[in-house]
Amino acid sequence: MKLFNHRKFYDRDSLSIDEIGDNPMNFFKKWFKDAEKSDEIIESNAMTISTSDNNIPSSRVVLLKEIRDRSLIFFTNYQSKKGKA
Repeated sequence: MKLFNHRKFYDRDSLSIDEIGDNPMNFFKKWFKDAEKSDEIIESNAMTISTSDNNIPSSRVVLLKEIRDRSLIFFTNYQSKKGKA
């Protein structure tokens, strides 16, 4: 199976550092609301968190559950390797 023409274009919108302003969290909230409205995004609160231990990276998908002041509160699967740690 050849997938050469399976390319998706991600240049519909762009992000300029000038748009962010003094409070990046306000910009994130606007960006997140746009994602929630999109018909193309199935789970707008899904995000990938990556950590590294002994120079070995590990990534997992978590769900954003709350945006509070300067914090993003997320949920991880308690049965996952990281959830058990």
